[in-house]
Amino acid sequence: MLKLPSPRFDTLVGVVLLVVIGLVGCRDDKVKRPIPKTYPVTGKVISQHGKLPPAGSLIQFQPDNAEYIAQDNLGEDGSFSLMTLFDGQRLPGATAGPHRVELFTIVLGPNNSTGPGELIVIKGQFTVEPKENHFIIDLDSQASR
Repeated sequence: MLKLPSPRFDTLVGVVLLVVIGLVGCRDDKVKRPIPKTYPVTGKVISQHGKLPPAGSLIQFQPDNAEYIAQDNLGEDGSFSLMTLFDGQRLPGATAGPHRVELFTIVLGPNNSTGPGELIVIKGQFTVEPKENHFIIDLDSQASR
C-alpha cells in the first residue's frame, strides 16, 4: 500500500518553495558598483608653433586599470574640464592616480561637418591628485604624432 506524506509535510514543502521562488525573483541581476571618487580636472591644450586641434576634438584620460575613463571635448581655446563616464552617468572630474592621455582630433569639412582626424598619444603620464587639478598639454613637445 502507498503511504502519502502528511499534510504538514506538504505545507512545509509549499512554504519553502514560495520562499525560494520569492528570493530568486527579488534578485538584482545588475551588480551595483560603488560610485568612484573623482576630483576636478581642468586644463588646456596649447601649441606655439602649430595650430590647435579644432574645437570639439576629444581629450581622454585613461587610468592604468582602464576602468574609469575621463574625457571632454576641447573648447575653441583648447580648454577642457574632464567628466568620468560611469554606468551611463557623467561624473565631474577624474579618479586619482596616473593616467595616459590621448587626443582624438576632428577634421572640419564643408557646411560645418566633422570627421575623424588623427590620434595623438600624449607622452608620459598625468597624475590626478585628490584635489583640484589643472594640466597644460603642450603639443609642441609631442614630436611623434
